[in-house]
Amino acid sequence: MVDQSTRDIISKEYDGKGNLLNCTIGNSSWKRGLPSCNEIIDKRTKDFERLALAEQKRLEKEKSEEIKQYKKTLKDQKQKLEKEKREETKINKLLKRKKSNTKSFTFPNGLKIKTISQIRLDPRSNQIIVNCEILKQKGGLDQFTKIFIEGNSRIEIAFFDEQKLELANPIIFPLNIYEGQKAGFKYKKNVGQDMSDLKGIKIIGEKSNIRTSEFLQIDSIDVSIKI
Repeated sequence: MVDQSTRDIISKEYDGKGNLLNCTIGNSSWKRGLPSCNEIIDKRTKDFERLALAEQKRLEKEKSEEIKQYKKTLKDQKQKLEKEKREETKINKLLKRKKSNTKSFTFPNGLKIKTISQIRLDPRSNQIIVNCEILKQKGGLDQFTKIFIEGNSRIEIAFFDEQKLELANPIIFPLNIYEGQKAGFKYKKNVGQDMSDLKGIKIIGEKSNIRTSEFLQIDSIDVSIKI
């Protein structure tokens, strides 16, 4: 619309908030109490630029926080993996440690023997690997070999924690070679120059399912022989 007396053009423009305002195109806007259309356009443009800049900064800050959180998550995961790896290495070292025992026995018939026993855990099968050597220290060869051929002779290995409290049931396996072989144990002779110089018998085998946590509680073992 054109004011015929002043020749000013009266128009409308949207401000930055979306309000439709009256404005003039000319030099007498101040006389009418109306803003010029150029002023509204300039202010609207600046408002939009300010909002766009604020949004850009908000997005940049949000992105920066996301990157910061992502890096923190990666760091936490790395530390967790390193801790788990250290724990796994520690447990593996403990599992590989052999529990050993050396003990001597004297029997009423004058026979004296020494046992050298070791156990370790096979983590793949959760089986205790038994390695026990029985050495003749005193007595006749017949007396010594008799415990591996006749009767129900057996050896027992008991487990104890740091407080010397007995843990699980002991491992019991026969000294009788025939019975032991049926149970899956291997028997090897330790001889000198010939078979008449039998020094001892080594027994190797697996026995008893056991959880890793239970094996880690074992601090020591004790051996007993029943003839």
